[in-house]
Amino acid sequence: MKLVRFGSLLLLPLLLDACQSKGGTTSGPDTAQTGKPVPVDTSTEKATGGNDTSSPPAADTAVAATDTAGSAKPDSEAPAPDAVAPEAAQAATLDPETQKHLAALQAGCEASEQGMMLQNCKNKEDETFLTYAKESKSTSVLETVLDAALVKGKTDRAALTVAVLVLKAHLPYGDLAWFKAQATPGAADRAVALVSSLPPEFAWGIGEVLAGTALLGGRLDALVEALEKLPPGQQVRGAVYPLLMKYGGMAVTPALERLMKSTSAQDRFEAAHNVGIAIYENPLDPTKRYMSDEDRTKACDWAKGFLADPDTDVVRGANDAMTRCKGTYIDAALTEFEKRVTDEANATWLPTSLYHLCWSEGFIGAPMNGSPEQCTKAFALAEKALSSKSLEGDSLRNGLWALTHLSKNANLLDKGRAVVKKFLKHQDKSIADSAKRFLEEDLKK
Repeated sequence: MKLVRFGSLLLLPLLLDACQSKGGTTSGPDTAQTGKPVPVDTSTEKATGGNDTSSPPAADTAVAATDTAGSAKPDSEAPAPDAVAPEAAQAATLDPETQKHLAALQAGCEASEQGMMLQNCKNKEDETFLTYAKESKSTSVLETVLDAALVKGKTDRAALTVAVLVLKAHLPYGDLAWFKAQATPGAADRAVALVSSLPPEFAWGIGEVLAGTALLGGRLDALVEALEKLPPGQQVRGAVYPLLMKYGGMAVTPALERLMKSTSAQDRFEAAHNVGIAIYENPLDPTKRYMSDEDRTKACDWAKGFLADPDTDVVRGANDAMTRCKGTYIDAALTEFEKRVTDEANATWLPTSLYHLCWSEGFIGAPMNGSPEQCTKAFALAEKALSSKSLEGDSLRNGLWALTHLSKNANLLDKGRAVVKKFLKHQDKSIADSAKRFLEEDLKK
C-alpha cells in the first residue's frame, strides 16, 4: 500500500481526501488554509509535495495551543449560542438508532472542543457507530447528528461537542454516494443553520460536511446568504468557503467573485483557490472526481483569468489552482509572474508561489506537476525574486526555503547551492543560519 504525505507525516490513503480539502494544493511555508506564508513547521492543514520530506524554516512565531482530550463533558459548561434551524427548514426526520449511538458516544468517549475526533472510547463506541452509519438503510443519519448539534447542543455543551466531532470525523462522507443520499433537504437546512450558529471554536475541520451537505442538498443560495452574514475572518466562514466549488460546481462563481471583494485577505485567496480544491484527483483513486472534464476546463479557465488581478491574494489563490490544472495553465502563471518579478513588492510571495508550480503531489515518487522546462523557468524567476533588496526576516527565510526545495524538484542542486551560499554572511544571523542549514540538510552533495 502506498503512503500519502500530509505535512511532515505519512498517512494512509483513507485520509487523502480530507488532506486535499484541508490543505488544498499548497506546500512548504504557505498553507492553503491561511493562504499566507508562515515560517513555522507545525502548520495544521498543510500538504507538502510527495518528494519533499522537509518542513519550512522555523521562526519566532506562536504555535497554536492544543487541547488535551478530557471527558465528554468539556471544561466549559457555558451553553452554546442559540442554534435554531430557520423557520423555513424541513421538519426533522430523526433516526432513533443514531440518537442512541450519540448518547453512547457521549457517555463512553473522551471529547475535546478543539479536537478533530472522539478518543479513548471505552467500548469502541466510535467504531460501532461508523459501522452503523455505513450499513444503515436510514437516510437520516446525517440529519439526526446535525439536529443534535442544533437542538440538544443549544443547552448541552457536551452534546454539542460530541455531535460536532462526529460530523468532523465519524461519518463516511468520503463515500460520495453515501453523502449524496444523506444530504436530504432537512439535513441541508440544518447544515445552513449550523453555519449561522456554530461557536467559532468548533470550526476547524467542519467545513467539508457543512458545505457538502448544504450544496448536495440544494441549498446554495441559503448557504451563501448565511456565509455572507458572517463577518470576514470568522472561523466557520473560513472553514466552509474553500469547499463551495467542490460541491456546488460552477454555479458558485458569482458568490466567489463577490468574496474576492472581501476586506479579508484570506477570503480573497480562498475565492480563487476554490478551483484547486474542486478539481483535485486522489492519485490513489483517480475515478473519484467531483467535476466533469468540461467543468474542470471551465473552472481552470475561470481561475486563470485572475492571474493578472491587481490583488496579489487573489493571484496567489489562482496560482494554487494552476498547479493542479497543469500544462498550459502553469505556462500562463509563469508568463504572468515573469511580468511581476521586476516589482520588488511581489518578492515577498513570488518564490513560494513559484515553488507550487513545481512539486510532487500525493505520494512519494509521484511526478512533478510542472514539466522540467517549467520547473527550470520557475527556479530562474525565484532566483530573480530573491535578489530583491526589500526582502528581509520571515519573507526572506520563506523565499530561501522555497528556492531550496524548488532547486531539488527541478534537479538544479548546483544552482540552488550557489544562490543559497550568497546568504551565508547575511547581516541577519537568523537568515545566515537558515542558509547554512539548507545547505547542510537539503542541498548537501
